[in-house]
Amino acid sequence: MAVPKILLAEQDEEYLETLERKFVQEFRGHMELISISERDYLETFFSEPQQLDMVIINEDLYNFALEKHNISNCFLLSEKESDPGVTQDMHRMKLYKYTSIEDIFKQVMKNANLDIAAAKETDGGLTTIAVYSPIGGMGKTTVAMGLCQALAKKGKRALFVGTDSLQNFGYFMREKTTLTADLEKQFAAKSSYIYSKLRPVIARQDFDILPVFAKTRPGLRIGPDHYVSLLGYLKEAEAYDYIVLDLATEFSEMTATLFNQSDKIMILMGQGKYETYQAGNLLDNIDCSDETRFTCVCNKFDRQKENALLRQMAGRCKIRMQIDFDPAVPDMTAEELGKLQGIEALSLVYM
Repeated sequence: MAVPKILLAEQDEEYLETLERKFVQEFRGHMELISISERDYLETFFSEPQQLDMVIINEDLYNFALEKHNISNCFLLSEKESDPGVTQDMHRMKLYKYTSIEDIFKQVMKNANLDIAAAKETDGGLTTIAVYSPIGGMGKTTVAMGLCQALAKKGKRALFVGTDSLQNFGYFMREKTTLTADLEKQFAAKSSYIYSKLRPVIARQDFDILPVFAKTRPGLRIGPDHYVSLLGYLKEAEAYDYIVLDLATEFSEMTATLFNQSDKIMILMGQGKYETYQAGNLLDNIDCSDETRFTCVCNKFDRQKENALLRQMAGRCKIRMQIDFDPAVPDMTAEELGKLQGIEALSLVYM
C-alpha cells in the first residue's frame, strides 16, 4: 500500500522538529513527511493541487483556501487552551499546542482515519540516495556527509560513496586513507569479490565511507557500470540500510546511470537568479514530478535575500526543504554537519 502523506506546518522550528521526531518514531519512517516553517513556502506549496492524508498546522498559518485541496484529516494547533475541540464545520479539529507532544499525537491518531500498522507493512530494506546538483559549489558533499551522519545517529547503517573524477571528500574522513592500487584494479575489474576486498579498508566513523581513489577515476577507467556492479554486491551483502551517492555536477552518463540505480534522488538548488536558471535547465531534461522519489532542496538559503527559486520553480518542482546558509560549514566535521537543523530535518524525509 502507499504510505500516508503527512504535512506539518508550524513557524516555531524547535517545536516543529519535536513534532517531526514523534511521527518518525511512531511511523518508523513509513510515511511521506513534509515539514514547513515559513508562510511564503506554505503558500507556494499549496499553489498547486495537493492530496494529503493528514495536515497538522498552526491556526495562524491556516486559511480557508486549503479546503480546495484533498485533505483527509486536518488539525489546527491553537495557542489558546480554551479553543481545542471540533470546529464549527466539523472538518477540522483544534488541539492545544502546548500540551505534550505525546498527548497531541494520541489525539491526532484517535481522531484521524490512519492505520499505522498498515503503513508499516511497506518494505524497508536498503535505500540508495543520490545527491546531485547542476550547480557547482552548492554543497553536495557536505549535505551528503551530513545526511549520512544524521542517519547514523538514528541507528541506521549508512555508507557514503563519492563518484567525482577527482575525489576530495577525504577531507571529512577522520583518517585520510585512500584505496590501494590493488583495490583500484579489483574495482575496475568489477570483481565479484569486491565487497569482501573493500570491507577491511572501508573507513569507519559513525557512518562508513568508501575511501577515495588515489588517482583520478577516469584515469583508472572506472565508469558508471563499475558503480552499478558495486551497488549490486553491496545490496547482496545486506550490510547497510542506506547508501548515499555523492554525484558529480556534470550531467553525464555516470549521473544518468546512477539516477536509474537510486531509490531516492535529492536535487540541491540555489535561491539566486543564476542558480535558478541552472535548475531550470536541469528540469528541461529530467522529470522531478515524482515526489516519492525526487526531493528538491534549496541549500545555502539566506533569509535576507530574495528567493527567486521558490517563485520560478512553482509548477515545475516542489522545493521540499531549505537548508540555511552557514559560513562555518566548510570547516565543519561530518559530526557537526549532521547536527545542522536543516540536515537533521532532511534525514527525517528518508526515514
